[in-house]
Amino acid sequence: MKNFYDVAIVGAGPAGSFLAYLLSKEKFKVILIDKEKFPREKICAGGLTPKVLKIIPFNLKPVIEKEIFSLRLISKSKKNLYKKYQRPFVYTVKRARFDNFLAQKAKRVGAVFLPKHKVKKIVEKNGFWQIEAGNKLVKAKVVVGADGANSFVARLMGFRVDSIDIGLQYEIPHLKQQNTQTITIGWDLIPDGYAWVFPNRQFLEVGVAGPKSLGKKLKLYLETWVKFLGLKRDNLPLSGYPIVHRLRQTPLVKDKMILIGEAAGLNEPLTGEGIFYALKSAQIAAKHLKDFLTGNPTALKNYERNINQEILPELKTAYLLKKISPIFSPFVFKLIKKNDYYWDVLYRLFSGGKTFLEVKKQLRPDRFIKRIYEIKRATSKFSKSQRYT
Repeated sequence: MKNFYDVAIVGAGPAGSFLAYLLSKEKFKVILIDKEKFPREKICAGGLTPKVLKIIPFNLKPVIEKEIFSLRLISKSKKNLYKKYQRPFVYTVKRARFDNFLAQKAKRVGAVFLPKHKVKKIVEKNGFWQIEAGNKLVKAKVVVGADGANSFVARLMGFRVDSIDIGLQYEIPHLKQQNTQTITIGWDLIPDGYAWVFPNRQFLEVGVAGPKSLGKKLKLYLETWVKFLGLKRDNLPLSGYPIVHRLRQTPLVKDKMILIGEAAGLNEPLTGEGIFYALKSAQIAAKHLKDFLTGNPTALKNYERNINQEILPELKTAYLLKKISPIFSPFVFKLIKKNDYYWDVLYRLFSGGKTFLEVKKQLRPDRFIKRIYEIKRATSKFSKSQRYT
């Protein structure tokens, strides 16, 4: 039947395009819809960790801008730590090229790609979804929301995120003498936030992210960060975007609709990594959508259960580490400075060899915090006793 699909995916970012690719490879009829003309710009630092390459089953070399081997960490006290790894720590991409590359991959294996078609309306009719996108009307058995932080599908489902950060970024042309082989992370420079420099072939992506509640202060943090780095932004435009977080078991499935990637709030709160979780959620969704479309009516709920088991604990742990980082980071800096083992822990965390849960168990921040409060309490009692002697 013309314009009838097994799955309609709204949003052609990494999550939506990768899901379209995986399902189309399995010979399901898939339409991938996006409101923008492709390739389109997407504000993002553009960092892919090595674990991303483990998920993607095809070569990403055509869109890799830089292989980054070194990491610089800068703390609030201006301590500066540097490590060069033997293997790439991060790969940088331009999201316009990367996202279009994934969408075209999906198209080549059979997905129908419909850019420049904004979804205006989704209604259920005769047991199927009827989707009005631009001037087209299509039908599908299942609708997948992969349409980002301001997801139309998420609003339709009544989905609410638990936390919102704001990212602000300048794209600054780099000079020949500047170091373009190092990722720089500003740690604990911003309340509940972080700062970064990600280099690609032509630009330095320089930004900060922090809670929405910081408001206009966030721009001041960015200007301070740019000045500290000795960079000149001149009259370059400022870009901003929301970073949404799901930290509870809020529903991701409703009436044959599901959410994946950023639309589901699957962004890691400590470093802001979203692409890996977008791709991982698409991989999990593909498995359960296949199961659903071949006759298992409970398979979509199994998708939500899998997300809660495989991804949610990592996001919650990263959120906890983010919250305690103001008191924990000096201790971590000392560990990293004294022992290369902890640099290796960082590499394994980003490459997929370690999880946030494993790091939490290893560092035992609860014990460290308890010890700090014990010292503070003892110091306070001593100070009081001195006053009365």
